[in-house]
Amino acid sequence: MTPRRVFVAGATGYLGRAAIPLLLERGHAVRALARPGSEGRVPRGAEPVTGEALVRQSYESQIAPSDTYLQLVGVAHPSPSKAELFRTVDLASAKASAEAARNAGVAHFVYVSVAHPAPAMRAYWEARADAEAFIEGRGLNATILRPWYVLGPGHLWPYLLLPGYWIAERLPGTRATARRLGLVTLSEMAAAVVHAVENLVHEFLSQRSYWAAGIPRDVVERSIERSLCFGVYEGDAQVGFARVVTDYATFAYLADVFVLESHRGRGIATWLMEAVVGYPDLQGLRRWILMTRDAHGLYAKSGFRPIEKPANCMEIVDREVYRRTRSTS
Repeated sequence: MTPRRVFVAGATGYLGRAAIPLLLERGHAVRALARPGSEGRVPRGAEPVTGEALVRQSYESQIAPSDTYLQLVGVAHPSPSKAELFRTVDLASAKASAEAARNAGVAHFVYVSVAHPAPAMRAYWEARADAEAFIEGRGLNATILRPWYVLGPGHLWPYLLLPGYWIAERLPGTRATARRLGLVTLSEMAAAVVHAVENLVHEFLSQRSYWAAGIPRDVVERSIERSLCFGVYEGDAQVGFARVVTDYATFAYLADVFVLESHRGRGIATWLMEAVVGYPDLQGLRRWILMTRDAHGLYAKSGFRPIEKPANCMEIVDREVYRRTRSTS
């Protein structure tokens, strides 16, 4: 695992104070945004940064050299009576963070949103959905986490709903919604935040790729363990990845090639492919193969061509395997 330099907005809040100690414990460096006068509430070991979450100019210059931005700002104890605040605080702070992160050139943006659509709290989840759309529109490489309610100190009343959840998960008509709007504990959510910060490859493949959408984390981990992997880094921040499945003698299959959106247009993918096909242990192979929907021009630069006799090729494809794996886990 590569240690990250993480900038946290919402560092003194409910989730920030739970996630930051875990990040520090795992060796990551943390800069924690706090309002003037709240610096003392920043968890020990994090570097306080004084600023206003709604005013990016108050902290934007202090984001560097962070490679990851963690956006946790939100209205405490959300309820229908706080509908206006969801837009003036939750949405506004997310927009400020996205702009600041883009201007600072961070490689990875992590946003804790909320599950949606939902049958309740429409103003709440609509504000978070609008924030997600804004983040996507800024071209950030973003990981979006969508819990519904996080149980913990001062957030215990939904425990009363657990019997209803138990019943709903066992009825075919309500099972999917009950699972999507399930409850998580504060420790589970903090662990999910840390995982999002650390596991860039899984997050990109599962959330942003067309070929591996929804792939479970353990499947990605096994694929990496059993492949020859290549990473592209800007400083300590990973910005690209590729892996090769090979016998090192006759055959190689190239898979999961990507460069983060924020770093495209700079020739990185071409350079990555040159490094892969030129790797010493992969010389003298009889055949390389790959699958692509729209990057033929990139791979042609490295010598790949359409299969000469596609009728000679056969395959076994299970397009539902990831969905079945998730539903049984």
